[in-house]
Amino acid sequence: CYAVEPYLLVSIFEVFGGGLPTAHKTAANHGIEIFQIETRNPHLHEEKGVEHVREVLAPGLSAIYYSPICESETKQLIMDELVSQQVLKPDEKPPEPHLCVLPKKADIKKFLQLMGEHLAAYSCTDKAK
Repeated sequence: CYAVEPYLLVSIFEVFGGGLPTAHKTAANHGIEIFQIETRNPHLHEEKGVEHVREVLAPGLSAIYYSPICESETKQLIMDELVSQQVLKPDEKPPEPHLCVLPKKADIKKFLQLMGEHLAAYSCTDKAK
């Protein structure tokens, strides 16, 4: 999902930026530090061309577009960019971002059932021990 990193930042701005009510007033008052950790995965740094940029542009900008703190001027700038990059037609809206379920809201029984069926493919234990 290409909206993950933009959504993480937008969610921090939503919760701690002062534009929306927050349940974390103490943290918001003291400030939040954000650290960018560079990945060692070379896949993320490969040159993939214009088509890849177009592929990731809509999901990434959608995370911003659909945020309750995104103002109409910013929404228009996002639309202009997506249209100019030929990602959307002028009459289209960005796709709504796909957001992962929070772990505390996930259906753990369903997850365990699904993973149980495929555990061998995801296991890295050495069965020879």
